Amino acid sequence: MASRDLATALGHNVNAIGGDLCALLREVGVVRPNNGKINARYEKLSNRLPGFTADCLKQAIDAYSARTATPALPATGT
Repeated sequence: MASRDLATALGHNVNAIGGDLCALLREVGVVRPNNGKINARYEKLSNRLPGFTADCLKQAIDAYSARTATPALPATGT
């Protein structure tokens, strides 16, 4: 998904979403493929749009979920 489309869908600043999400991805060690470029292209240009793949975002969500999961407390037997 192109960064600008993602920003619009989330009601986020289009100029800030890339940096904000990239910082979150780096925090959990997820790297965007293709230097952050997706297959979609700017209208009438050959440059690919900056964005995020579904797989990349899923990896980040999974990494955050694993990081915040708390282990079960051991039984005390009382």
